[in-house]
Amino acid sequence: MNEEFVGYYATPIAKHTAVKENDTLTGALGVIKESLHRSEKGGAWRGHRLVVVVDDMNEPTGLLTVRNILKAIKVKMLVSNTYYKAEFDSWYFLERASSGGYLTVREIMRPIGAISIDYYSSIFKAARLFSRCGFNYLPVLEDGKIYGILNSRELFYGYYELNRFQIAQDPEAGPSKAGKLAKGYATV
Repeated sequence: MNEEFVGYYATPIAKHTAVKENDTLTGALGVIKESLHRSEKGGAWRGHRLVVVVDDMNEPTGLLTVRNILKAIKVKMLVSNTYYKAEFDSWYFLERASSGGYLTVREIMRPIGAISIDYYSSIFKAARLFSRCGFNYLPVLEDGKIYGILNSRELFYGYYELNRFQIAQDPEAGPSKAGKLAKGYATV
């Protein structure tokens, strides 16, 4: 397998925990908490920080990350701020968010089709996409279907691990390649 492809670094979709679109935010938070403790690497808080959202036919439709949940909780805390209500969000959403956690996963998830990357895309393209979008996770599509999830930390750490001996042995060729990846992520 070629380490220059995004798919090499993606975690297959079957390794991620799933929740239903109609599950409550509170229930999904419990599932994420459990998935954080289940990790092949061992130790607490080492697992995935997201869950895959599936429809009634168990087809993946979105991603729910800790960031999505924190944004929804922030809305709940800001209900009393009239300036915030008037400027940014609808009354409906604010009322639902403050009503005791009865928002559904579907209301706050990020749809898979919104932003994704192809399995055979370069890691440099992935770095630019991570930088532009501000996301830490991207769905990876292979032939139009979801293959897995690409994590920005695992992409950069994995790329470094695969190339660290080359970088150490060939100071002229290695650092420029690694530097190009880091520069592309930081500057775009």
